[in-house]
Amino acid sequence: MSSSIQFVPLVGSQNEGPVCSILIVDDYYILLDCGWDENFNTKDSHIQEIINNYRDKIDAILISQSDIYHCGALPYLVGKCGILENKKKAKIFATLPIVKMGQMHLYDAYQNIRQHQDFETFDLDDVDLCFDSIHQLKYSQRYPLSQQTTIITQIEETDENGEEGEGGVVGSSGSVAEMEGEKLVICPFLAGHTLGGTIWKLTKETDEIVYAIDFNIKTERHLNGSVLGELGGKPALLITDAYNVKPIPSSDLGGVDKAPAIKIMKSITDTLTGGGNVLVPIETAGRVFELMLLLEERWKRDPQMANFELILLTNVAYRTIEFASHQLEWMSDKIMKGFDEKRENPFKFQYFSVCHNVEELMDKLQKKEQMRMMMENQMNDEDEETATTGKHTPMVVLASSNTLDYGYARELFVKWCEDQRNLVMFIERSAPNSLSRKLINKLRAKKSERLDENMSLTLYRRVALKGEELEKYEKEQQLKQEAEKKRREEEERNKRVIHVRDEDDEDLDLKKSKQFREELTGGADDDSQTHARLYLPENMRYHSQYLMFPCIERGISKDEYGESVDPEDFKLRLLQADQSEQIMADNTIHEEEDYYEPPSKIESENVSVRILCKLAYLDFEGRSSPVDIKNILQKINPRKLILIHGSQESIIELSDYCETKKISEQIKTPMDLEVMDMTMDTNMFKVKLKQDLLSQIHYIKSGTNYDMAYIEGIYRVEEGSDIPCIHPNPKPKGHPTMLIGDLKLNQFFKLLKESGLSAEFQQGGVLVCNDEVMLQKDKKSGEIQVFGSLSPTYFQVRELLYKFYSEL
Repeated sequence: MSSSIQFVPLVGSQNEGPVCSILIVDDYYILLDCGWDENFNTKDSHIQEIINNYRDKIDAILISQSDIYHCGALPYLVGKCGILENKKKAKIFATLPIVKMGQMHLYDAYQNIRQHQDFETFDLDDVDLCFDSIHQLKYSQRYPLSQQTTIITQIEETDENGEEGEGGVVGSSGSVAEMEGEKLVICPFLAGHTLGGTIWKLTKETDEIVYAIDFNIKTERHLNGSVLGELGGKPALLITDAYNVKPIPSSDLGGVDKAPAIKIMKSITDTLTGGGNVLVPIETAGRVFELMLLLEERWKRDPQMANFELILLTNVAYRTIEFASHQLEWMSDKIMKGFDEKRENPFKFQYFSVCHNVEELMDKLQKKEQMRMMMENQMNDEDEETATTGKHTPMVVLASSNTLDYGYARELFVKWCEDQRNLVMFIERSAPNSLSRKLINKLRAKKSERLDENMSLTLYRRVALKGEELEKYEKEQQLKQEAEKKRREEEERNKRVIHVRDEDDEDLDLKKSKQFREELTGGADDDSQTHARLYLPENMRYHSQYLMFPCIERGISKDEYGESVDPEDFKLRLLQADQSEQIMADNTIHEEEDYYEPPSKIESENVSVRILCKLAYLDFEGRSSPVDIKNILQKINPRKLILIHGSQESIIELSDYCETKKISEQIKTPMDLEVMDMTMDTNMFKVKLKQDLLSQIHYIKSGTNYDMAYIEGIYRVEEGSDIPCIHPNPKPKGHPTMLIGDLKLNQFFKLLKESGLSAEFQQGGVLVCNDEVMLQKDKKSGEIQVFGSLSPTYFQVRELLYKFYSEL
């Protein structure tokens, strides 16, 4: 029988928000992605569904991208809900870049939201815990998820008369072999879109399930294209997204050029030369790398651009670039070749500066401006009054977050939106209800690069407590510490009382035991009676009166190799180790003291701004185009298809296209929490092959993934076994030769050309060779029909044709 397959989308089924789904294959429960939004609301339906219904059932969690929409819920589920400590000891799987960049995403998100509210859903320790627990896999690395399902492999023994004997067990002492087919095997493949992005392929017996969302088949500056179309085979089930089937059209701010990179550079250059600043809201460690490489290339190519500043502004800006510079083996072939041959690392930026807060940004720019003005004064010998009126240096700032709901991008937006010279450029469409998305929708509705309207926004800022507030806080903390101290003392007191009671009970038990022995023996149980009952043989009673030589064992001062051993050396090393541990402990204490956060509170400020700056949306998301998505689905041709993660219009359009083109036998577009039964209608049966039959089998290669053989035997069901056996047929009848394979005429056309034969396609898809032989493929049966006279061309074409098939 085929495996039982069920799919339950928990969130993101028909919207563009976070994604999280449950895949059930027989007894395996797989959590596909674990996304959340930047609000981290624990009352969200998919979080409650995981905690209440799936926490103790999950075997594995597979992460496909590093952003919050794919792994944002991991710190809470691992650190606070203990999902890895369930009955099945669940494991998390991802690639190395997802581990590093996912940490950066969540570090930055945590710091951003902490500036807006007292956030306790999870902390940085939970972030470290969940990402340290991830099992890292490389692309194409197969990993079997085992559930201890075992069988005993048997062979048949024959005696001298050729009669069957009793079955034996392979291996010594009845060893048990684990059946490969009972495992669910997971394997990651390159998805593109972001660094470490993954397509997951799950295999259980004959069923292959492919989970591919947010992929990009095109090669970019820092990433190779997805290998989704090169996985081979026809998957039983494909789970994919319709996110980019109906993309938001880019603004015309950069001209009518089709390439997004050209539009981006033109709009940025025009703004900088006009004296304005450019703000690009970005994700912490996602598409920002592709944009940084694009800007760095332009700044290197054009010396005049060096007059303008390039800034990356996030809470983890330095660490993000540092981690990326060590992940070159996960990037494009061009980057790896440049590093291997010339030791070039494109992430050692020459023109980019990093800042970790707005104050640091302003301070750095002020110092550079002062230095520039001093140099101008020295060169032009200007007076002091003229020098202090110098122009500011225009800059490009890539700041998180891309939603404009939190982070430094929101602060800069409020500062710069009222200047007509400035530009706010969106390279991603962001979440549906975010401030960024609202501005993009208004921009499209107005069909202009300027909104010219008022907007009320709330800014939050965390400030240190002072004066009476600080004194009140310290008193509260002191009361809490005293209460905690009393609670601990009470616990210790209760422990001592329990310990004393236990000792009293033991004394009472000893007294009762002694009374019981006295009753049995009829008298006091003293030492004399004890020794009276002790019997020693005659030859041992006075053994101690003889004189004995002393026996002193001396320790060996050399080891087995003859080397002298001094115990003092080990004492010294142990002492040094203890001192090192103490130094490390002291350093840890100092580090914790350095990271001490003073008492603070959240202050809010309602501001009203007039949006006069230019706004632009230029698609730089790095996703497959609508045409590429449809072509790749037609190429894969899965037996069953599930479409999720996209607007309802996008999902309906892609579903209609697949039904029209008959891409799949069954197409599903589920809603959140809707259970989809996707079990395959496959007639597959398990049988055992006798050893003497296996020895007669001759396998042939069929494609790259399979070995095939023709078996002729007798089917029998033996007593005491549920699995039938195939026995050798004593009188095999044989079979006609079969050709296994799938020939495409366009491939055969290229082979004919390479072999020196003239070939052309004529009406009806007929391939004509040397005007003598015709080949036509029957659309229903898939058979290749060859027409022509028995000429040398005919036999040459037939010989080439056989090369495309495996003969069985």
